[in-house]
Amino acid sequence: MKRSTSSLIGILIILVPFLWGGFHSLGIKIWPLIPSSLDFINLPSFAIVLGGVYLHALISFPTSSVIDSIKALVHFFSHHSAASSQMDADLKRLLEWQKTVFLNGTGVYNELSEKHKDTFEGYVFGLLASNYSVEQTRLMAEISSAEVFRRQMETSRVFQVMGNVAPAFGMLGTLLGLILMLSNFEEAQQLAGGLAIALMTTLFGLLFAQLVFLPMAQKLRLAAITSRNRDNAMLETMLLIATGASSLEIVDRFNAYANAT
Repeated sequence: MKRSTSSLIGILIILVPFLWGGFHSLGIKIWPLIPSSLDFINLPSFAIVLGGVYLHALISFPTSSVIDSIKALVHFFSHHSAASSQMDADLKRLLEWQKTVFLNGTGVYNELSEKHKDTFEGYVFGLLASNYSVEQTRLMAEISSAEVFRRQMETSRVFQVMGNVAPAFGMLGTLLGLILMLSNFEEAQQLAGGLAIALMTTLFGLLFAQLVFLPMAQKLRLAAITSRNRDNAMLETMLLIATGASSLEIVDRFNAYANAT
């Protein structure tokens, strides 16, 4: 098994806040420069749960998959267009492409590929512009779509695992808080601090699991399936355009694929 330098660096980086939270939970103050306005958040508890979850992810998955999961969090509140409106927009574009190819011939593939670059449709037009046959284009486009689907599902699995382990790291913080309480049982301030850590880490573990990581896993899984089905419908209909099919055939084939998925 090859050693991943990027994974090792990521683990070392995430280890810093994780250990910081653990030491603070045990009453060992390291860099105690926490603004008083953030006391209610209990940053040591936050660091234990989030740091522990990402440590687990970096050990379990390739660094690129963990980075993709961080990028996906940016779109936590985003939603895909409604299926019906997306289908209508795709069908409209397909009919426009069919008309363009019919009027200008196959030489327009290069222009369409450049216009829609960095998209699945642009990739298919690029293959057609390279004079690949319909079957060759289908094979390579399916391989490309399958790889995108695999990466999306990998990111979904990262969130699924993170959601599963978040409560466990919440329990770890709870144990550290209890240790602090029992080791300073006669000091009211330390007792209160240990109790706060014990409760807050459990709370953070549950909140991250049930409101962030598991919902994101489900969202990405559904998005990956939707994207793959759309790619299949677009590919088969675009290949129909390449064979000189009529507008009626385009509509019927697209609707058949859309209703099947």
